[in-house]
Amino acid sequence: MHLHQVPTSILSFPVELLHDITKQTSSLPTLRLVCKRFNDVVAPQMFSSAFICLKDEALDDFLQLLESLAVGNHPAVLHAKSLTIRDVVPSQEPKPRYGQQPNKKEVEKDKLQHKSRVLDPYYSNSDLIKDRLSRAISRLQWVTTVTWYIDYRKSDKWSRNCVISGIAQMPSLILRNTHKNSNTPISWIQGVKQILSNSSDQLIRLAIKSKNPKDLDTPYLRSLLQDASSMHLTHLDLEGFAIQLSNAVIPHLRSLQSLHLKQIYKHTGHFPSQTGTSSSARDIWTILKREKIYIREINLDEPTEYFVEYLRSYAGLKSLTIRGALGTDEAQSNHIALDFYRCALCNHAKSLEILEILPYYEGKWCFGEHVNQILSKLINLKQLTVAVVGVSTETVPKYNFGNYSKKPNVVTECTYDPLHPVCMLMQAASLLPKLDVLSIYGADLAANRRIWCGNGKISHAIAMFKQIDTHVTMIGPLDPFKYVFKVRSSGRYYELQQCKESGEFWYCIA
Repeated sequence: MHLHQVPTSILSFPVELLHDITKQTSSLPTLRLVCKRFNDVVAPQMFSSAFICLKDEALDDFLQLLESLAVGNHPAVLHAKSLTIRDVVPSQEPKPRYGQQPNKKEVEKDKLQHKSRVLDPYYSNSDLIKDRLSRAISRLQWVTTVTWYIDYRKSDKWSRNCVISGIAQMPSLILRNTHKNSNTPISWIQGVKQILSNSSDQLIRLAIKSKNPKDLDTPYLRSLLQDASSMHLTHLDLEGFAIQLSNAVIPHLRSLQSLHLKQIYKHTGHFPSQTGTSSSARDIWTILKREKIYIREINLDEPTEYFVEYLRSYAGLKSLTIRGALGTDEAQSNHIALDFYRCALCNHAKSLEILEILPYYEGKWCFGEHVNQILSKLINLKQLTVAVVGVSTETVPKYNFGNYSKKPNVVTECTYDPLHPVCMLMQAASLLPKLDVLSIYGADLAANRRIWCGNGKISHAIAMFKQIDTHVTMIGPLDPFKYVFKVRSSGRYYELQQCKESGEFWYCIA
């Protein structure tokens, strides 16, 4: 009896394996048309994100998309996990002519053409869009994250109401201000308040981001959340805000597990102070400590002594990310850093899984002996990101920006030093049993704390990159049972590899 080996078809592979294979190709639309099996595998990847945007002179495509979503024929209805809404109203003004300075007659001509080709067809179909828009959004029942770029200069009130009614039941919202001017428009703040007041109790993830300087129109968390419906937020992400916690806001934060704060500005007194409120980004930690709201994931760019006290008040933090300038006063920044490493971090030694400390400048936030003492206690740490202080060298790269024909004189050699901070950090990381990825970055010179750009900063950055690269690849030979983690630095990955000639293990560029 002869046994014949039947060739295995790719269609008989498990779904998980087919997912991995199809991720490597860029021709998913073509692959989806091959057969039903490939369509079932590829469609969740192609339509995992839905995007609703009206481009000028593309009204027919926009109406067709809304109709397809509203009746449930579009694949995104079954597969979309995220939704992005950008523009549902066309531009009121025509695009400027590229490379030309049109005269008054040309400007008027462009406006008339824009009105006849774009605006008139849109407003004549406004009732149809109004009917389909909210139904299309509501159809996306598997969407968990909505990103809405609200531009109140373009959108009409009815279009905003359609979007708000459509996303009212979504459990996760990301709201971004697209206003390009320096001040945040009051209309945008009112729009966010309208969304939150209409949201359901299913909303647990909220991100509100406004890129603006410290101005009179800076949104206040109290003013946004005081009229909101009952929410049980577990994730809150704020950017460009002045936090002011009141008794009306705190109930929304009782279930908070994740808090991201970026560019949180100091309250300047435009709202009257109230008992139990916080008027600055620093004091928020005092309120959270007093209310015993203990967060498991924190991401911020302004650690203060109040933040350190908050960390000391409980245990169980799983993820912590601190990045930024960390204050303009070097002495105060170093004092807070030492207090953080010596007194606060030890409370979370058994629970912490992700630790990222990325200061812009050299100081006590960078890796050193004071960090090494606590690092060995983080037994469950999986990802570690730290900055190191470079060893000063006389030979640094110099750029001649006045003469672009000359190439920069970049350092190509760096002397290996077993006592270099990178080597000390690698040895400390080898004692962490669950570490998967170690990310190492170079901090800028402390002398550059008030300098935003210049040849010195560029030269130091290149020198630091060379120092890290040299010491990661030259430390060894290494024990493969201790150095099981990957190393990352400035876009490079290093993996432990075995030398064929000697059989020894060294880190090499992946």
